[in-house]
Amino acid sequence: MTTQNFDSKSEELAAPIFSGLGAVRRDDILPVLFTDDNGKEFRARADFYHPQTDTYLEYKDGRLNSIKSLSSSQNRLETQIKWRRVTSPTRKDQLDFGWNHSLYKQLLVQEGLGFLNFAVIFKAPPTDSDAKRYAKRGLVFCTLKSFRNFSAFVRFRKLGLNISFTLHCDNYTITIH
Repeated sequence: MTTQNFDSKSEELAAPIFSGLGAVRRDDILPVLFTDDNGKEFRARADFYHPQTDTYLEYKDGRLNSIKSLSSSQNRLETQIKWRRVTSPTRKDQLDFGWNHSLYKQLLVQEGLGFLNFAVIFKAPPTDSDAKRYAKRGLVFCTLKSFRNFSAFVRFRKLGLNISFTLHCDNYTITIH
């Protein structure tokens, strides 16, 4: 289902760029039930969908945290709420401990949908250390700027061509095979 409701100002600002690249805003639940490392089932949503490649896209304008399970995320957020003496987590707490910003959640979604059917698209290139952390775990990602080349890679791979995609950034290069 397409929608114009956005989870963040960053997604709203990126929507016209994604639209120009052939992607549409999505708000429906993905067609797979996922399970975290503690055996807890969860559902996920993608921010955008690219119909030409049949790829769901998760847009991020910052780094992914290292929270490994939904319950760990919930516990950390509850701890932060108590520590800060507030009624809900701050934006920083959501980024640092939220399950929706977890590298491990993105990996589980990628595993469930297949690496050619789901990708994380960053607004700007991740730092060198973050990019290495993502690549080491096997996350398929690119930047908004490199998405056009990434989508061509996905199209060709789905046609059976054994090609790779290389993300060139200032301090590093990541290749997806």
